[in-house]
Amino acid sequence: MNNSDVRIHYRVEGTGPPLVLMHGRFVSSEIHYSIGTVEALRERHRLIMIDARGHGRSDKPHEPESYRMDSLVGDVTTVLDELGIGKTHYFGYSMGGRTGLGMAKYAPERLTSLIIGGYAGKDPDPAHPDEFHERMTQRLRMGRETWVSDVRAMVQAEMQTAEKPSLVEGFAPMILQSQFDPQAFIAQMTWEQKECMRMADVLPRLSLPCLMLVGEADAQFEGARAASRLIPNARFVSFPGLRHIETMMRLDMLLPPILAFLSEVDGCLKA
Repeated sequence: MNNSDVRIHYRVEGTGPPLVLMHGRFVSSEIHYSIGTVEALRERHRLIMIDARGHGRSDKPHEPESYRMDSLVGDVTTVLDELGIGKTHYFGYSMGGRTGLGMAKYAPERLTSLIIGGYAGKDPDPAHPDEFHERMTQRLRMGRETWVSDVRAMVQAEMQTAEKPSLVEGFAPMILQSQFDPQAFIAQMTWEQKECMRMADVLPRLSLPCLMLVGEADAQFEGARAASRLIPNARFVSFPGLRHIETMMRLDMLLPPILAFLSEVDGCLKA
């Protein structure tokens, strides 16, 4: 599928109400198979798994402006159009959660519900640049070996607190085996540090059902909790002791609130 000459790769699995699954940074839609999300959900939902531009099998532009949020949202809506889907549930983790909030701003009419995991919904602060983005951009410019070293260190830090370290340990190979284009990653992170979506204005007007999930040891925790308080009737679920990567991998903890939320929303639509 092409969106303004950018090719977007996606896969579809399962039957039932549609549910877009959007992965986080540095990986691809393959992660939904690797950690078991597809197996767990395809009997209940029609899963639309998209490789975000810059990742996986999708095109990887090197111009920062190519990663404007309205373009990322357009990637999702163009896939939906190609599949003949008017409205869908959406679950995005980390970077995928950011795109989910972009959907809430630019295409709320395409959403049945919104699930955001591991993302705070904060706009960039020019006075206080994001340390993670700055560090990763710098390391990417130094070459693959330096970046790979950082990835392994990041995963090792999470394993120190993980209750199930073998799950977290599997995350590094997922990154290292994905199609890697450092210039695309740099371009996207550069744009993210410039783009203000005015989320403080968007969130209070978000009337569709919304669930926010975050680990309590995740750096995004306080921001995610604050964002959830701005959204009318949003549900906020946190996981004690879990950091960013571990939360994403712990389907045994993530799935129960997600399945309950989706079931309730679908039940209300049928009533």
